[in-house]
Amino acid sequence: MPNASIYWHLPLLLILVSLVYSAVRSDDWNTILRGTLRWALYMLLMFMAPVFLILWFFSEIAPRWW
Repeated sequence: MPNASIYWHLPLLLILVSLVYSAVRSDDWNTILRGTLRWALYMLLMFMAPVFLILWFFSEIAPRWW
């Protein structure tokens, strides 16, 4: 993937969005940090990983078939 350097901002953005999302739901710092970790892992595993795999498949594997 030649332009992969633009994706280095995604983990930071994911953590910040997770932190804000968790802070909206609670006022306790322990709950906020636990919620941030839980939400970030969920988004990483259930959203970003499949999107990455699909994009990787179409950029690396699929062109060999056609």
